[in-house]
Amino acid sequence: GSVVGVLVARQAYDTAIMAPLFVALSFSIGLAVFILVLFPVLKMTGRPMGATLVGRLGRLLGIFASVVLYFVAVQHLTNLYAAEHAGVERFILLDGGVYTALFWGVQVIFGGLVPLGLLFYPGACRCRFIVMVAAALIAVGGFAQIYVIIIGGQAYPLLMFPGMEVTSSFFDGQIASYRPSLPEVGLGIGGVAIALTLIAVSVRVLPVLPVSLADADVDPHYQPPPEPEPEPEPEEESGDADADGTVEETAGADDDAPAKDVDDGGDDAGGGEEDEPS
Repeated sequence: GSVVGVLVARQAYDTAIMAPLFVALSFSIGLAVFILVLFPVLKMTGRPMGATLVGRLGRLLGIFASVVLYFVAVQHLTNLYAAEHAGVERFILLDGGVYTALFWGVQVIFGGLVPLGLLFYPGACRCRFIVMVAAALIAVGGFAQIYVIIIGGQAYPLLMFPGMEVTSSFFDGQIASYRPSLPEVGLGIGGVAIALTLIAVSVRVLPVLPVSLADADVDPHYQPPPEPEPEPEPEEESGDADADGTVEETAGADDDAPAKDVDDGGDDAGGGEEDEPS
């Protein structure tokens, strides 16, 4: 950022705020990529991660993204006050074609405002999926911002003679066009692939991951949820059933007893009457 900020020849770079802007941008993109790598790795290796740490990472990412938007706003607002930067500001903000679309659509809206809305919505930053979506948007918006600063700043023509129009056979004074070639695309994709390969090998070979990131292990103010109230024991119900059965059996026994007494009495009475005639 400091090197870019002292390039006086390029009007898009000639500002002292480039140094803190690039520092904040590195924090924002770095944390976003860190989240996009950490969450899947923890899930694939079976390591727990609590909602408290997810929420802290989400809020920190939102703070970094808001700081980047603040520096971007300060950069363009201060440049609009200087007449020498009016042309390049109009080129980036209004008439830049693809650079204007990347600035407003990808960098500001999808890479800044939408992630801030997701991360600072009450309770949303504790959701792992929402934090990963916001991190992906911030990473894409950050790379679009770098493209606009580096490529867009060089595409705008040099102001060699202020107040005069410059034309030549070497396209002086004209807006340059840029289209990445196949080797450049392969170089970028290859660099990302090598970095991901190194991360995968390090995770498998070296003990670089924590054993647990659960709330009980990382939050000093963690309080376990209250234990549920114990349900009534099933033995009491079976005891009641046994008691009912005992009562029924007892009642049945009492019903049979008088019948036996009547029969016995009848036999005794009959026997007595037969003995008298003899």
